[in-house]
Amino acid sequence: MEIKMCTGSEALAMLDDAHFMQRWQSLYGLCPWATGYQSPAYVGAWYRHYSASCKPLLLWAESAGVLLGLLTLTLAERGDLIVGAGAHQAAYQVWLATPESSAAFIGATLAALRAAYPRRHLHLKHLAPGTPLEGLRDAPAALRCSLSAPEPRPYMRTDADRIVKSFNGKTNRNLYNRLKRLGEVQFRVVTDAVELSAALDEYIRQYDFRQAAMYDCAPFRVDPSKKAFYRRLLADGMLHVSLLQVGDAVVSVNVGLRGPDSVQVGITHSPLYADYSPGRLHTYMLCMELAKEGCRNFDLTPGGGYKSQLATDTDEVVELSALNTLHTLRLQRRARLAKLASAWLGRLGVTTTAARLALARAKKSARMALSGALPLTAGKYCIYRGVPKAASGACSMPALRANQIDDLLHYDEAGGRKTYHEFQYDAMKRLESRQHVYTIVHEDKLVFCAWIGKRAELALPGANEKMPAESDGVIALYDIYRHARASLDDRLRGYLEQILSDLPGRLGLEAASVDLVLHAHDKAARSVAEQAGFRLLAQS
Repeated sequence: MEIKMCTGSEALAMLDDAHFMQRWQSLYGLCPWATGYQSPAYVGAWYRHYSASCKPLLLWAESAGVLLGLLTLTLAERGDLIVGAGAHQAAYQVWLATPESSAAFIGATLAALRAAYPRRHLHLKHLAPGTPLEGLRDAPAALRCSLSAPEPRPYMRTDADRIVKSFNGKTNRNLYNRLKRLGEVQFRVVTDAVELSAALDEYIRQYDFRQAAMYDCAPFRVDPSKKAFYRRLLADGMLHVSLLQVGDAVVSVNVGLRGPDSVQVGITHSPLYADYSPGRLHTYMLCMELAKEGCRNFDLTPGGGYKSQLATDTDEVVELSALNTLHTLRLQRRARLAKLASAWLGRLGVTTTAARLALARAKKSARMALSGALPLTAGKYCIYRGVPKAASGACSMPALRANQIDDLLHYDEAGGRKTYHEFQYDAMKRLESRQHVYTIVHEDKLVFCAWIGKRAELALPGANEKMPAESDGVIALYDIYRHARASLDDRLRGYLEQILSDLPGRLGLEAASVDLVLHAHDKAARSVAEQAGFRLLAQS
């Protein structure tokens, strides 16, 4: 079988060839294991938005004007890897072919790749369920592939009786009724262009915040092409978008790639509603809606945990490595070490997130201790108590924003004591426990941040027996952060007045008194507290 190949600008030019794209679409419809990641719309959008950093590579075979097979790849500018189009953003990377031509096509394609790129290594993650693997393991030595151990791919059949029964079960109905007490609960699929744009913006806020908190990376913030890429997919009808709302508040969003007979999971949720398990409710409600639309499966993508709990069915996927034996061995060794490390941490009762946080915290503490920038009294507190008062007249300072998670993403590690990961993780946990935050962002940096919570629920690291007894009727204002390079000490009193006057209104919090929990070394905040009539209650 003859393989044709083009790369770079030539591959991009093929996207403008209407005849080629029509044949690609036909093959996509005929291939039983095709996913949305191999569709002309997805690959075309990804190539156009990422060609500057990832060179497109197309390989195909044809006969009598009909495509027999197609593999869409990309050459990383750095390193020696060849990966599927979409790179890390594509959950499935696989070739398109008819069942009859698959074995011959992938064999000829591997031979063509080895001839054209003798120093490169091919890695496809994951081959879609149902991909024919015959012949890959027993291919000639020069073309032999290494396939990873099978990994579960959970999914939900939208017509399964279990979905309706589970949604109407005691646990889910209890979650739904609790959410309903906050306001009108509404689930809907978004199709209007303006609403789609707004829904995508909310999805990005929620997604980036959780990714930053759990994995120390906000993908849409660090990747300037990602948002434009998603907007292109929206415009091409490749994304299925649904919302779960309480009143006007968006509790969760699913932005899922459409496949031939499926929609992929892409659920995010607001940390303010985490206690109501909105992602779980959204999943069941979306499956019931997809059944009405005639969509057969809701793809939960490879992985375990909550996915396996929700799944009605499970199949398997594998990863493919080829062309470079040494690189394959390195990847396998890295996977084994990662698995051993995860198992070792699990035996110690430590999550991988906790390990990453501890390592980052230790590095930052060492750097700041060496520079003399980290106060020795960072773990000591002073508590001031006072009665909330109305703001003293008009305020000319910028208005504080309450519970805006996108503001928190602007935290600058150079301006605070915490690492970026630690700050975002702490913020997520606090919001999930119904605490509130006030923020100000200036010139793309978080310059002010203060937290509000019930004093009885507030745990203070380093607190001792000198701390006053916790009271249910007291609100605590704590962890007042100002960027180290922002001169805000003269504005502290105004910010404090704004927060205290706003508590009963926007946040619905009322208290007979408020505790200001301040770091002992924060002389500016302590002075403002005393000027505002707060009295020192205790010091650790």
